[in-house]
Amino acid sequence: MKQSPRGAGSHNGGLIGWFRHMSTSDQIVAAIIGAVITGFFAVLIVFIQGSAGTHSSPVGPDASERGSGGAVSSSVSASNGTSGTLAPTFSPSSQGTTLAVPASYLGLWQGTLTENSNGQPPQPVNLTLTGGRLGTVVGHSSYPTVTCDGGLTLESSLQAELTVAETYNNGQCLPDTMVLTLKGSQLEISIYLSGPSGTPDWSGTLSRVTSFS
Repeated sequence: MKQSPRGAGSHNGGLIGWFRHMSTSDQIVAAIIGAVITGFFAVLIVFIQGSAGTHSSPVGPDASERGSGGAVSSSVSASNGTSGTLAPTFSPSSQGTTLAVPASYLGLWQGTLTENSNGQPPQPVNLTLTGGRLGTVVGHSSYPTVTCDGGLTLESSLQAELTVAETYNNGQCLPDTMVLTLKGSQLEISIYLSGPSGTPDWSGTLSRVTSFS
């Protein structure tokens, strides 16, 4: 038998020749396997390149969050470890700002209020201060002759002065702002119907008592 010369004839015995002698169904299967293998290697190359790019990026605040010298600017806030919304607070100052009612204000206070503009008759008042944080109810008030009872919500707190919002549970009294100033053993009270400025609408001096008469 005459042998085929080496060269072109030898390729018929390689992969191409093997593929040509396969049945049509086998050729389809082989083509699918080849496509899957090619796709796998393509995805692997892209993944390796992407991983290399990720590791090259710096960790931490980006340039927009840094000031000169690479220091983190004030726009980046550190967590204080608390959650939720706290009652309103004030930063400490030379005026002795506190976050709650000072103990010296706590207790029962009784006295009489005088109306400063329309000449209405004096009104007795009973005041109870139980304490609490800013933004919470810290006591209640009672006006026996007009049957009004109110809750007192602390708006600001200084060692020398408290400001509370007075809202009523019954009666015909109007909501107001009450400023309380401790003067020795007595408590001066000023009530404003339109905010704590100018001359108060009602004012008076209360004394500490052990029970209301």
